[in-house]
This record gives sequence, structure tokens and C-alpha cells, in this order.
Amino acid sequence: MYVRHLQLVDFRSWEKVDLALRPGPTVFVGRNGEGKTNLVEAVGYLATMSSHRVSADAPLVRHGAGQAVVRAALRREDRELLVEVEVNPGRANRVRVNRAALPRPRELLGLVKSVLFAPEDLALVRGDPAERRRFLDDLLVSRTPRLAGVRSDYDRVLKQRNALLKTARMARGDALATLDVWDAHLVDYGGQLLAARLALVADLAPHVARAYATVAGAGGAAAGLGYASTVPLAGDGTPPAPDAPTPSAAGLSAALRERIAERRRDEVDRGMTLVGPHRDDLVLHLGGVPAKGFASHGESWSLALALKLGCFGLLRADGEEPILVLDDVFATLDAGRRAALAEVARSAEQTLITAAVLDDVPDELRGARVEVGEGTATLVGPPPRSRPGRCPVADDRPPRPSDIARAALEAARAASASRPAPTRRRVAGPRRRWTGPGPGEDDPQPLARLVDSLVSTQDWSEQTRVGAVFGRWSAIVGQDIAAHCRPETLTEGELLVVAESTAWATQLRLLAPTILAKLRASVGGDVVTRLRVVGPTAPSWKKGPRSVRGRGPRDTYG
Repeated sequence: MYVRHLQLVDFRSWEKVDLALRPGPTVFVGRNGEGKTNLVEAVGYLATMSSHRVSADAPLVRHGAGQAVVRAALRREDRELLVEVEVNPGRANRVRVNRAALPRPRELLGLVKSVLFAPEDLALVRGDPAERRRFLDDLLVSRTPRLAGVRSDYDRVLKQRNALLKTARMARGDALATLDVWDAHLVDYGGQLLAARLALVADLAPHVARAYATVAGAGGAAAGLGYASTVPLAGDGTPPAPDAPTPSAAGLSAALRERIAERRRDEVDRGMTLVGPHRDDLVLHLGGVPAKGFASHGESWSLALALKLGCFGLLRADGEEPILVLDDVFATLDAGRRAALAEVARSAEQTLITAAVLDDVPDELRGARVEVGEGTATLVGPPPRSRPGRCPVADDRPPRPSDIARAALEAARAASASRPAPTRRRVAGPRRRWTGPGPGEDDPQPLARLVDSLVSTQDWSEQTRVGAVFGRWSAIVGQDIAAHCRPETLTEGELLVVAESTAWATQLRLLAPTILAKLRASVGGDVVTRLRVVGPTAPSWKKGPRSVRGRGPRDTYG
């Protein structure tokens, strides 16, 4: 995979820039502050839908502009892709692939793969566990895009559960009963996320160990990866044996459920969730000792570099060539680490490098060059050279199926071109008229199409969609919510839902945006436009055959 053309509009410091790129190494050269990192940051944003420098999207939009656009033409295998991302601070981003809009921005994840190494990555070794969790999850989603939904659902449930825990101390009864519902969702998503992380650590560990041995040179300590969890695991935090089995998601969910039950009192007292993947950590080892707090500055740099080279090797071993991005790193590396990194960069299909001074970049990587300065970016330099053989640090796998298929296709094309074109004979006779795709009016019709036609001709569309709201209520909101909350009436787009307790009414109001989105996806966007939730009702104290002025018995002063 490589980026063939990059266009930015109001992204960071760039008002507009159009840049043609080539396979192989490309060096972005310019003074500090000219916008080199902003260019490669946009490529990384397409891969993760986030920035490696900031946690929010607002700083990505140029000051004074309302939105930013990142547009890239990519070559992936034998396909041409046009990816467009519209960054809207405070609103949902919009994504299009080959001019077709995606329903959700996260559906882009996994389509563009890149590995970015920057000076900020030293925090992977010396920083907080949150940095290493984000590193694992980004790589996890890049390999398995469907897990982006699992991670999003886990974060949503965690937020709702924490909000409920903060109020549980004052209202024990219904609040704790509702907490059990959120516990079930938390252990389900948490078990899936934890199982995926453990499998990823097992796959990544050999690539990181091999990369560290190459970067650190002879005599360096062996690098290893472990996973420290709030759920009891065998060898918690230490590198597992190469043949150790990975626990199943169901088993981890059961262990997570038991652990949550044990810590329930502590969680209520502190008002926060104390157990789950959001409190785990990736433990980095050097020579069997945790690297954090023991590794020297040089060892920390080598380990951070090995983590990113390990990611590059793992993605390549999966059969997808990622784009390698090196943001201002050669100036901070010594000669040995610089040579090891250059060897991997030369073997990548495309490498994007930023540097303030061209002399910081090894000679073998000085192919195409983009000069950045005074608000412009210009591609200069000689044509791209042929790519050398792959680096053993990043790739020790056999040829990919796509490589074999491509070679077979090229051989077939060459054989076909060498044969003379066959002579076609025209056959006289009446020409058949094409009636268009699909069955015609005279053909047998599918039952579903006949039912749709009947509903349309009888003008039953509105009634069927309204009936679908009540009929699919359990499937849309889930069995737990449906058992305690029922739809009552649907009038002029407003759905009235009656909850059996005030606690359920409160939780359903918090989930109203999610339920409306599911209703729109299931029965259409114009059937239910508003959701009104009411709790149980009781007779008023102020109305009745006998009443007195004032607050009466409810007066707290007697």
C-alpha cells in the first residue's frame, strides 16, 4: 500500500496543499514549524482516525476554519482507493471511500494501514499505562476492524456505569439493581477486548524481540512483552511461554464477573469502576526485568523503536504492507540505531520521513524529496529507485497469496498477448432485447417484492412501520430493558415509554440517543423522532375530597 496523492484543506497549518507522492522513501525537508509533521500526521489520521499528537479533533482544524478535509488517493494491491475524511469539531466526522459515504467513520479503520514512529513514542516505555493501552488497541483495530465497535461499546458502558456508581451511595436499592444490568454488558465487551489483547501480545512478542535484537546489537538484553490485568491471569505481567494457550473470551468474561462482584463495595465507595481492561497495562521487559524504571535512556529508545518495528513486521506478516512514517527521529538516534531503522525503511513499499536537515537522513533513504517552506510543499529529487530485498527484521514470511496471484495474472496476460486474436463469426438472426437487470414483469416474482408492492399500493407503509416499533421493541433495545420498560403510544413521531421504576426511567433517558439511532436504523428515520420516558405514577396529594392549605403533613418543620 502507498499514498499516490495527498490533498489537505484547512488541516493544521495548511490552508490547501496538493502533493503527488511515490513508492519508496520520500523525505520531507524544511525548517521547524513549516508543517512537515502536519503532512505525515494526516496520513496517520487516515489509518487510526486520531492524531498521535493530540487527543481531540479540534486542533486539527486550521484556526478560523470550520472544518478540515484530508483526501488521499492510495494504491492497495491492485485497487485504486480515494479516501476522504471531513473533520468537524463538535460534530460527527464524515468519511467517503471512492465517493461513497460510509455510515460511520470507524468503518474506515483497517482500510488504510500505517505505522508511525515519532519522538513522542518514548512515552510507550516511560509513560503511563494509558499510552500502552492505546498502542495495543490501535494495532488491534488495524488488524481486526470489527473490534473498533467492541472498544466503543465498552467505553460507552464504562461511562454509564461510572455515572451510576457515583449516585449508588445515596440511592442503594434501584441503583444497585440497575448496576447489575450494566455489569452484564461490561463483562461481555470486556471479555472480548481482553481476549483480543492477550492474543495480540502473543503475536507481537516475537516480532518485538527480533527487532530489539537487531536495533540494540550484539550483547543487548532480550526484550519481552507481558500483560498485567485486573483479572487474575497465569503469570500476570510476565512474558508468557511461546506455546501458552490464550484464554477464551467466555472464560475471561466469567473471571471478570467474579472480580467485579468481589470489588463491588470498593467501587460504590469510590464511585468508579476498578476492574476491567481500562485499568490493564502492557508490561515491557528487558532481560526479564520490567523496563519502566530500570531501562537506560538508550535502552528505552531501542525498545520504543522495536515496538514500532514489531508492529510493522506483524502487519506485513498478516499480508498487508503498511505505510511507514518516521517523524523527525533520525536526529535523535545514534549511528547503530539509525542504520537498523534505515534497513527496514528501505524495504518498505512506502516510507515517509520528516527531517529539519537532510544530512540527518541516511544516504540510502534520500530518494524523492519534498521541500516544505513558506506555505508550500514541492516534490523534487530523482525518480524512485528500485526497491531492495525485504529486511529480515520486518519480514520472515513466505510470499503472500496476493503476490502469487499477481504473478499468475501477469503471466496469463503475457501468454494472452502472444496469441493472435480469434476471428469472430457473426450469426444472423433476430436480436434479443435486453430488459434490464433483475426479473422482469413476466418473470416469477420474489414473495418479499410482492408483499412490498401490496403495502405500497394499499398505502399501509405508515401502519407497518409503526407496528414494527412495537413488534421489534425487544430486539431493538434488548431483553433487559424490554423487561422493565414498555412502549405505550406513538403519536406524531413521539414514542411514549413507561418504565416500571424511576431508576429505569433515569437510565432509559440516558440511553435515549442510542435507542433513537437504533429505531431509525430499524424502522426508518421519520417514524420515531422523539422519545419521552415516564416512570410510575401515583395519586397527587393536593387533589381529593379533603385537602388543607399549605404543605400539610409533608412540611419538614411539622
